[in-house]
This record gives sequence, structure tokens and C-alpha cells, in this order.
Amino acid sequence: MKRLKILVAAAALGALPLVAPAQTIGPDAFGYRITKAATGTFTTIVGQPGDTLITNAPGGTAQDDVTFTVNVGFNFPYYGTLNSQAFVSTNGFIAFGGNTGSATAGSYANADLSQPTILNGGTGQATVERAVIAPHWDDLYFTNSAAIPGGLHALTRTVGPLQEFVLEWNAVQYFGATANTATFQAILRSDGSMQFNYPDLATGGTQSDGASASIGLHDLNGGGATNRYLQWSFNTAGNVTSGTTLNVTVAVPEPGTLALCSVAIGGAVLKLRRRKAAATA
Repeated sequence: MKRLKILVAAAALGALPLVAPAQTIGPDAFGYRITKAATGTFTTIVGQPGDTLITNAPGGTAQDDVTFTVNVGFNFPYYGTLNSQAFVSTNGFIAFGGNTGSATAGSYANADLSQPTILNGGTGQATVERAVIAPHWDDLYFTNSAAIPGGLHALTRTVGPLQEFVLEWNAVQYFGATANTATFQAILRSDGSMQFNYPDLATGGTQSDGASASIGLHDLNGGGATNRYLQWSFNTAGNVTSGTTLNVTVAVPEPGTLALCSVAIGGAVLKLRRRKAAATA
């Protein structure tokens, strides 16, 4: 019986991610953690097979405070809800369940993700509460005036046993500082884990290194005492710099992972029963 308990515990632990203790925040009430990697792992998706350009500056028209509905390509689990669509903003965040506000009135002022909601009533702030992922929420947009034309790109791919939905804000500009651009990327995986890559945040302006951005996670009505949020940075320079990679893991198995864990435990139990029956025969 003791051996059975050990095998069951090992099978359960095998379904959970290992998280380094250094430079980690969390877990929140759901089990998410964010860990800063020792080295960055960015590879651009621009020009890769399957790369889809969501927007740049079509016909020279600036794309400012615009959200696009994008099919993920699989059911992405986020705070226990499966999402087949994402609402991707030019302002560097991803929402689920719908847009966070109108194209011209909402969501260009980044929110404090630790607040009970992302609605604070200010000009340019979100007008509808949503679950959001914020790899780099700031007042961003795309025009064709930059030295390097930028674009918002998406790619769904399979890497090993997992599916990945990759979003890349490539050479995105800052409102009021169009000479400064940043490039960053969010990878959302079918097991609920995520990765944020920051190859270029050295804009040369006051927005450098996340100085005016929100970075982290926020569930629907998830801030405050609910504790279903993680805020890596809020308007603080230096918490992310060029070359930074942040890994997001979840300590509580998402639905698909939990099912695999149950299969592993069931298999271990069945195997021990067969061995016991063979020994007593």
C-alpha cells in the first residue's frame, strides 16, 4: 500500500511544472506563477510558415486603440476557462470574452492589474471588465512613419506535444513618440503555460524597459482580495529589459493536464493490482 501511495504521488507531481525559486512571483489563488528566465529565448515569427499579419498601417492609416478578434486554433485554458478566440489589442494585451472597450475610447491607458477590476473610470481606460493577459500593455500603435515598418503578427503551431498560439508586436510605436519602437512576443500553450519574450525594449524614450507598461495576468474580476492576478510590473522601468524572457506556469493542473494525471494514476493502480494478483496466484 505504501508503494502504491508513492507511485500515485509521483504520477500527480509529474503533471505539475517545476518552478525556480529565484525571480518568481506567485502563486496566485489559481496557481499561476511568473518566473524570469536566466536567458532570453526569442525567435521571431515574422515570415515563418503560417505567419498571419493581423495589422500594420494599411494604406498609411494608423492602427490606434484597435482590437482584433483572432482564432487561437485550439482551446486555450486561462483561469479555468477554455478560449478558442482571443481579442488582441494594438496596445499590447490580450482579452478573453470580448473587447475591453470601444476602438476610440477604451484601453489605451494601461490598468493596475492588482485592482479588483481593470475599470477605473479614467479617460482611455477599459470600459468593460475582461480576463486579460498583458505581455506589455501600453499606449501603442502602428503607423508607416517608423524607420522599420511594424506589424502585429499571429501564428498557431505545434511544438512537441503542445499547440502554441504566438502573438508578436513587431516594431510597434508609442503614441506621441513615433520614432521609438519596441518588439515583444507572447506564446500561449495548450497546457495553460505561457512565455513572454522581450527582444527589444530599448526605445531611447521615456517608455524604455516597461517604464509605462502593465505586465502580468488578470482574471475576470480577479484583482484585489480575489487574488486571481499576477503583476510583474506596473509603470516601473527595468523589471523587463531587452533580452528578458518571462515564463508563466500554473501549479494547479488545467483541465487537459488533470485528465492526463488521472490516466497516469489509474494506470499505476491497475499495474500494482495485477502484480499483486500474480504474486498470490
